[in-house]
Amino acid sequence: MNKEDVNIEINDGRLNIFGEKKEEKTEGKEGDKFYRMERRYGSFRRSIEVPKNLKETDIKANFKNGLLEITFPKMQADSAPKRIQLS
Repeated sequence: MNKEDVNIEINDGRLNIFGEKKEEKTEGKEGDKFYRMERRYGSFRRSIEVPKNLKETDIKANFKNGLLEITFPKMQADSAPKRIQLS
């Protein structure tokens, strides 16, 4: 896949990754008039929930050699869980 075939959006606390793969391959032989054509098409869509207090500017995306890497910082817990006594 190419970088242009992949789209990344963030909307309502969800990171959406989607794209479409299109590939056509044609082979031929001049003397025997033999031709072969292959077509591969397919779309994909993934949706990942991101932490609510994450800033959109903290998300980084890199596409290299057909590999998409998306990173964002690990969120720290606000505080330790509180234990509530039952009465």
